[in-house]
Amino acid sequence: MVTPKLLANKTAVILGVANKRSIAWAVAQKFTEAGARVLITYQVDRLLDKVLPLAESVEGCLTCKCDLTSEEDIATTFGKVEKEFGRRG
Repeated sequence: MVTPKLLANKTAVILGVANKRSIAWAVAQKFTEAGARVLITYQVDRLLDKVLPLAESVEGCLTCKCDLTSEEDIATTFGKVEKEFGRRG
């Protein structure tokens, strides 16, 4: 029996992945297993070398730097979501 992908055709933005032990990373993995398209964010550039290999291990997972104290970073992140996944509503 094939289990349906409960999040097929859904998009998720997972904020604050820092490394493979992050709760945010575990959430991103489960969302992709359930069929969601996922974009993960990391707060500062020094985390990119830990986050990028994680994203590359999941098909179609995108990354974006997003410091939630920066309105510019937030706008950039959601602009990337719209560009890569489209806009619904």
